[in-house]
Parts: sequence; C-alpha cells; structure tokens
Amino acid sequence: MTLSVFAQRNALLIGLITLAFSLYGAISHHIGAATLPFFIAAYMVQASLYCLPLLVIAKLGLRLPTALSFGLTALYSIAIVSLILANYKLYSLYGFYINSFVLNIITTPGGIEALGANASTYKTLAFYNVIGLALYAAFIRYAAAEKLFSSFPAKRYSLSLLLLCFIFQAMSYAVANHKADRDILNASNAIAWYMPITAKSFLRKLGITGRSEDGLEARTKGGRVNYPQVDPTSLNIKQTYNIVWLVAESWRFDMLDERIMPATNAFAANNIRYMRHYSGGNGTRMGMFTQFYGLYGSYWFDILREGKSPLLIDTLIANNYQMKAFTSAKFTYPEFNKTIFSRFTDQQLHSDSKGHGWQRDQRNTTKLIDYIENTEQPFFTFMFFESAHANYYFPDKNIIEPDYLKNFDYLDTNISKHIKGIKNRYINSNNHLDSQIARVINSLKQSGKMDNTIIVITGDHGEEFMEKGRWGHNSTFSEEQVRVPMILHIPGQPAAQHDFLSSHLDLPATVLQALGINIDPKLHSYGSNLLSPQYQRDYTVVSDWHGNSLVTKNIKYVMSSKARQLGNNITTIDDTPITADDIQADDKKTLTQFIKDVSRFYK
Repeated sequence: MTLSVFAQRNALLIGLITLAFSLYGAISHHIGAATLPFFIAAYMVQASLYCLPLLVIAKLGLRLPTALSFGLTALYSIAIVSLILANYKLYSLYGFYINSFVLNIITTPGGIEALGANASTYKTLAFYNVIGLALYAAFIRYAAAEKLFSSFPAKRYSLSLLLLCFIFQAMSYAVANHKADRDILNASNAIAWYMPITAKSFLRKLGITGRSEDGLEARTKGGRVNYPQVDPTSLNIKQTYNIVWLVAESWRFDMLDERIMPATNAFAANNIRYMRHYSGGNGTRMGMFTQFYGLYGSYWFDILREGKSPLLIDTLIANNYQMKAFTSAKFTYPEFNKTIFSRFTDQQLHSDSKGHGWQRDQRNTTKLIDYIENTEQPFFTFMFFESAHANYYFPDKNIIEPDYLKNFDYLDTNISKHIKGIKNRYINSNNHLDSQIARVINSLKQSGKMDNTIIVITGDHGEEFMEKGRWGHNSTFSEEQVRVPMILHIPGQPAAQHDFLSSHLDLPATVLQALGINIDPKLHSYGSNLLSPQYQRDYTVVSDWHGNSLVTKNIKYVMSSKARQLGNNITTIDDTPITADDIQADDKKTLTQFIKDVSRFYK
C-alpha cells in the first residue's frame, strides 16, 4: 500500500465519522430545512479542515522515512477520530464540547479527579480503545478509498466547491449573528469547534439592519482589579468568634429535607435558614469564589492572575486567627491555593483525594473535629465535602433509596434512561453527607464552642437530573443547578426562616458584620449583611466560565455565551422561556443598574 492510498483511506474514515456526527447533530438539534444548507456546508468545510493535515503529511512523506510517514498519518487520524468521538460523548453528558473550560480541567492538577471517573470508566475506555483500533485496522485494510477519490471531479472543481461552501456558511453565520437569527445560531452550536465569522460593522455599512437578541447587553470592563477598597490591617475584630465554614459539593436546595438529611435539617430549624438562596455559580469555581470574595464570578480570572486573597481571610489573619482548611478534593483544582487560600501555608491546607468521596469525607471530618477541639481560639476552619459529587458513592448504611443505579459508568450509561437510578444514588450520598455534618455539629456542642462560633453551611452549586434537560452542573442556570441550601449559626441570633432572595455574594459582608466590623459592604463586595433588618436584594448574579446571568425576583437574563448556546437567553425565575417583550419595566431597570455596577471593582 502506497502512502497516497494510506492517506486517502484515513481521509475517508475521518470524513465518514464527521458525516455520522453531523447527522447526529442535525437530529439532536432538530435542524430544520431552512438551515440545512448552512449546516451541510459548514460540516463539509470542517471535514476538509480535519483532512488537510493528511495532505500535508503525504506531501512531506516524499522526503521522510516511509515508516515515519505512515506512523504520522495513522497517529493523526486516530487522534482526530478520538477527539471527534470524545467531543460528542462529552456533549451527550454535559451539553458542551471540548473547550477552554475542559482544557483547564485536564491541565490543572486535580482536574481529572474532579470529573469523578471510576475504575469501571477506565476499563470501559480501555475496551473501547481495543475495539476501536481493531476497527481502524480493518477499515484501512479493506476500504478502497482510492477508487472513490479517483471518481471525484478534478481538484480545481473540488477546491472551488469547498471555497463556495466556506463563503456561504461564513456569510450565513455573519448575517444570522447580525440579525439574531436563532435558527442558524442554534445550528452552529451543533457543530463541535465551529469557528464563527462575524461582520456587524461591514453589514451595517451595506445597510443591512441588525437586531440585538433582546436589545440589552452587559460587559465586564476587565483590567486591573481594585479590590478590596479598604485596608484589611485597619479592621479590628470586636467579636472574636470562631468560624466553621462547611461547603458541600453539588448540594442542591431540595436535599435539605427531613427524610434525606434529618440532622442537618434539624440544625437548620434551630438556626437561620435561607430558602431562596443562590450560589454565585453553576460550578465549583464560581460557587466558591463568590462566597468568599462577594464579587461576581467574572472577576475570577483577574483575581487569579493577580493572586489576591479575600478581604475576609486577610482580616482574620491580621487579627491573629488560627487558620486551617480541609478538602476531600484538591486545593489546586480549581486554583483555590492561588485565590481564596493563597495566604495559607502548606501545613494549613489539608487535602485527601484517595478513595471515594464519602471515605475522604469521613477521614477529613475526623481531622476537622480534632482541629476544632484542640486548637487555640479564635480559629477559622473550612471543610469541603465530596460525598454528593458524581458518581455519588455512599456506604450501605446510608441507602434510603434502594432503587439506585448500581454501576454508574460515564461511558457505558444511558443518562436519560437511568436518570431516576442516578438521582437515587445522589439522594443516598446526601444522606451520608448529613451524617458527617452532624458529626461536626455534635463536636461543637460537646466541646462547648457552639456558643462562640459562627457556622456557615452551604453548597458550592446545585445538581440537575434532567428536570430542565441536563444532567449535572456547569451547563445552564436552571434552578436545580444554582440554588443551594444556606444555614447560618450566629451566636445570639434567634432561629429564623427567610423566603427572600439571598446570595453567596452576601456571605463576606454578613460574617464581617457578625465579627463586629462595621464597614460599608460596597467597599469590598456586591453583597449585604443578611442579618440587617434593612436587607433587601433586587437581583443577584450567577456566573460560569463564560459569563454572568442576572437573576431577579421574576426572571433570569443570561449573558454567558456558553449557557446561551445550551438554553434560553431569558426565562422566568422557574426557567420557563420568555422573550424580551415579556420583560417588565422593573426588571429592565434592574438590568440597567447591573450594567452600571458590574465593573465597580476595576480601576
């Protein structure tokens, strides 16, 4: 077999795989007849781009050793086919393709562990690799691609056709983007790694009228962060309460239930519980960031770049607090060792990533209790629980839903078909989470430190089980993904249950005020003191890797580019789609207020 024939057979394989998933994308995204020409043209261009390196390798192969040329051709083909398959598997699980967020997971220490893959996943992957390589060898051996290619029109006609396809799909997208044509924009979302070309200014010059999707936009200014706008060393704590800050992975609002989490539910009933509390993000990064900084998640990237610690942590350190943090994940992913806990020493950061999440939680809870009971006061301690993280593991004694999926393998499980069994795994894992939170609460009571300790118990974000069409988190801003439990224990504060809108953004201001520090929250956050009689929040902001979403008492207005692709741009508060015409005057006023204030902490 010559190198030319080998390259042609590999090109045919890539083309067929691309075609297969173009059909999958067309069906799953309900591509209509009007947008089908754009969709076909875009996929033809994409398939050609995938195959282009094979042509380059074939040309270079004339000057390279034969074995190396064949090896490079096979390696590239296997790699690109694997990436195409991985892309669509990722999309079927989470609703997005390989992007900068996924690359961050892969390249950041601790990121792969955060995905929750298990031994069964790796075995299945190995099995698929063996089968895939066998099918690849058989295809290359027997597919007579050279006969197919020899029947193609002359090269110049093929190139002309591809050029026309490129121009057609590029112009179609540019006009659709300018006129907010949702059909074509949605069709482009079905194409992995689609490279959009926009030309709004040029189209305006041609007299083509554009139309914003909703007539409203909001952008974060970016640049150098001006945070905090107060010197932490000048803040003297008057009430030296200990602080125990407990955050549970993927803990959504309706899990705090008497049957699922009896101990935590009882504790909430005797303290302050916020019933309509929103995380600051639909993923761990933004959900954690917002509750310590009180800043919108869109500030994460600049805070990380500048290595700024939260005002709350700086104030505690300046007032000689003992500091210790525990996690059943890793502090390196997301990069909390460079943000929230950047001023902690290695001895003050304890991570445990061996075994299932519930096993790590048990070990860490034991260490946390030992720290609470044997550390000089005042102290701050933090704990991140992993029990409720996918794949949702738990010991037998925490099975309260026996009808659960026994083996949850990402690669081998039909999520939609088994979603009830998957959710039951989640419920059981939350029952185990309850047992560990109960251990901490009991320790504080028995050690006599409860009356001198602020306790924060919340989740980093929620978890969806196809209620709005997705599984997991980090995809959209549905209620299930962004609403979390919120419990506060403040010494001297009576028990209460609040139904008003509250946010992670309020936590720094609330804790600082409870410590007796009376400063204007506007100097360091977008939050307010939850305990103030004048507390009122007209809106909150929930963020992901790609942008913000405004949440008012009535609507959600999505500005994140990824979330816009996966869902609706504007919905009611319970995620029912609406249009810009349905936005009431008060909510438009709120959005204007957000736009004016979003860059407050930039110079």
